[in-house]
Amino acid sequence: MRGTLIRNLVIPCLALKYSSHLMALFDIIKPNDSPHVLVDRKCVSLPRRNFRKPMKDFKPNLTLLLDMHPAVRRRQQRALFALLGLVGLLAISAPTAWAQQSPEPADAVALYQEGLTRYRQQAYAAATAALEAFLRADDRLGQPVAGARQRMEAHYMLAASAYELRLPGAVDALQAHLDAYPTTPHRSRTLALMATISYLEGDYQGALDRYAQANLQALAGDERDDMTYRMALCYLHTGDLQQAAIWLQTLRQVSPRYRADCTYHLAYIRYTQGQADEALKGFLSLENDETYASLVPYYIAEIHLDAGRYEQARQVASDYLSHYPRAEQAAEMHRVLGTTAYHEADYLTAMNELQTYVDGQTADRPRRDALYRLGLAQYQMGVYTRVPQTLAPVTEGSDALAQNAWLHSGLAYLEMGDLSRARLTLQ
Repeated sequence: MRGTLIRNLVIPCLALKYSSHLMALFDIIKPNDSPHVLVDRKCVSLPRRNFRKPMKDFKPNLTLLLDMHPAVRRRQQRALFALLGLVGLLAISAPTAWAQQSPEPADAVALYQEGLTRYRQQAYAAATAALEAFLRADDRLGQPVAGARQRMEAHYMLAASAYELRLPGAVDALQAHLDAYPTTPHRSRTLALMATISYLEGDYQGALDRYAQANLQALAGDERDDMTYRMALCYLHTGDLQQAAIWLQTLRQVSPRYRADCTYHLAYIRYTQGQADEALKGFLSLENDETYASLVPYYIAEIHLDAGRYEQARQVASDYLSHYPRAEQAAEMHRVLGTTAYHEADYLTAMNELQTYVDGQTADRPRRDALYRLGLAQYQMGVYTRVPQTLAPVTEGSDALAQNAWLHSGLAYLEMGDLSRARLTLQ
């Protein structure tokens, strides 16, 4: 609008204001005029050129222009500067006027269609640019050409694109959509996306609150399954194992894509609940699964160990270490091997394997029962100097394990001939 005003109103006014100067300038270079020159410090007129002489013969004499009377030269200079300024103004305002002219309704509709197409192609950055331009263009038009539904859809796609692009303000954008359009048909998905952001940030209770407000069944198949799985894991992280098991069992029946994931987590829940046989069935079914093949052997070996099936436990642990020697659970498998050796009175193997387990615990403290067996294995192998130090964390409790740890620490001091420490320890 501003560019149009400059082109249609201001420039003609300037041209009118300086018309006399322009005409004077034209008088200088017009081939048929009589230029004024300075002759003996007097301003005289030269004879006029022949009107009929072709223009191609005309060559402006700049020397004559420079020799003009000062008053005449100043008048012609002002006219020249006015012409140059007018030409510059036209050059500047022409592209500006073109760029700033009001958008046509057809342009706004095209922007919306471009944004919709890009959004469906999952090109979210391109969709965002087009949709933002659409809303700006629609606002600049005196009367919006887009219907309320199109504006609502554009608003929703911008918020959803912010989620897909993992932009910092995605939650605010999604909430703004719900506030602006309380009856939006995308309410359930918007809430589910906000819940997923909370889930990814570790706010599991906040995610559950939003999942509870959403109708997950209204979502598309794959996305419905994604949201259901995350909701089940939120229940698992918050300690509600019953609700987690219900949703995992439901999802396992309807989604082949999540069958292995649900089986693993259901087996874990059964394991923590002491249902070892049910848990073992679930873990065994995943031994050849690409995702869980390196995770389930630990639980399988642990179940065998707790049940006193030491041979099976040792076999599982040995196979695991041969395939995954540097895996996260490798240290735990050394503990399994050390425990089976201890129960079979192979104290040398027990001492070596349990020490490897303890050395591999860089983040967490070693288990008390593992330290207890290590200390007793060291005592049986005659490594008395290390027994009190190994059993010291075990003595912190008040159970039978702690009492036996005190006893063997005192016995180790006796073997070393340190009677004073032995007496203090055994009191």
